[in-house]
Amino acid sequence: MSNLIQQSKLIFRRMSLFDTRVIVSLAYRGSQSLVGVISILFITQFFTKAEQGYYYTFNSLLALQIIFEMGLSFIILQYAGHEFAVISWVKGKITGEAGAIGRFQAFLARAIVAYAIIAGCIFFLVWPAGLIFFARAATQPDIIWQGPWVLLCVLTALNITTLPFWATIEGSGLVVKANRFRTIQNAMGACGMWFAMMSGAELYSIAISPLICFALSVFWLHRHYKDLLTKAYTGFINFIKKRENAHTFSWMREVWPMQWRIAISWVSGYFLSQIYTPIIFYYQDAASAGRFGASMAVCNMLSLVSITIVSAYNPQLCKLIAGKKWEELFALFEKVFISALVIAVLMAVVIISVLYVPILHKVTERFLTPYYMGLLLLGAIINFMIGATALFLRAFKRDPFVWVSLIGACLNVALALWFGKLYGASGVVYSYLLLNLLFGLPTAWWIWRNNTSHLTEARLGLELQ
Repeated sequence: MSNLIQQSKLIFRRMSLFDTRVIVSLAYRGSQSLVGVISILFITQFFTKAEQGYYYTFNSLLALQIIFEMGLSFIILQYAGHEFAVISWVKGKITGEAGAIGRFQAFLARAIVAYAIIAGCIFFLVWPAGLIFFARAATQPDIIWQGPWVLLCVLTALNITTLPFWATIEGSGLVVKANRFRTIQNAMGACGMWFAMMSGAELYSIAISPLICFALSVFWLHRHYKDLLTKAYTGFINFIKKRENAHTFSWMREVWPMQWRIAISWVSGYFLSQIYTPIIFYYQDAASAGRFGASMAVCNMLSLVSITIVSAYNPQLCKLIAGKKWEELFALFEKVFISALVIAVLMAVVIISVLYVPILHKVTERFLTPYYMGLLLLGAIINFMIGATALFLRAFKRDPFVWVSLIGACLNVALALWFGKLYGASGVVYSYLLLNLLFGLPTAWWIWRNNTSHLTEARLGLELQ
């Protein structure tokens, strides 16, 4: 009994870590989860099983933006965290020494140029790739998908152009404000999509959400972060006219050494999580892809909610690293990690329980069976553990997971293609779980041990090697 009381006290101490920034971040992820659940209800009512398959396959193919983005939003978030150790927000304006401001403007300008290129690549490459894929794999010729697909690609490209601003805002420490906006944005976009579904827009309804999200981003940035837009414009003009002088910022020297590693990890991440639904769509049918896609979406939400607890503290982790406060750094991460893991397990239990509720049969039949959903959820929890470890180590502006991610992606594609073709969704589920359990988790543990062997010295305040 005393052990139980002690464990309960420990859990409550962990949960006390949930300050405003974590609560708001979780509210944003919670709104995403709620939107996902309600969307399934609407899809059940207004979409056929085949249209559900197109819905989730659209989302998986659009995730190809990761390949072009190359982890740049994460890079911006990390660098903003380090830059805002010497500059700060004061009454809505970014203030600091002229040299620091100039450096920040130069970095932001290059990030905006990069995202403009990324947006172009997404439209001119992903759109035709999707046309070829669906034309060859289409099993429902009566479904109108060409128009919705091109519209979705255009709006996704437009939304991409706003990412450098939101990554900067979040990295600067305004996590609460950024996630409050995202919660509102997510809710309004979802409501627009649901209304379109009820109005009989079919697959066109999917494009309504990114349309609303883009309009809100433009409005919100102009109204609340004018100084950020001004500094981005100034930095861009300096970049074009080469007027950076003493504030010259070298992307190749300061960003690229980390970005190419992050890029490999992010590209690998696509082939580790998003490749499954298109494989099932191609080798099986749209309905099977829809069931797996809905199930995988729930599992991805579990991972996102859990990793949000960790990423909400990313600016603080970066500042502790910049200040070389190693003891506080590791103590904070340990508490955050355990809290997030507890939340992930509790969510998995609730999800499995819901699948057994008879009254929800019309909804739950659109998912995999409880057995296979349980295996997917276990894989998602393991995936969170791997991701949290990587997030912590990347806060040091390096990525020791780069080659492991690449190897894992190659293995995953090979296994998913093989087992997906032979056994369908069940084969893909097993390949996902076994790869995370037998390769991802042990490798992450080894990397963690290898990169934190200095832990004793670090807690004594020595510099990280």
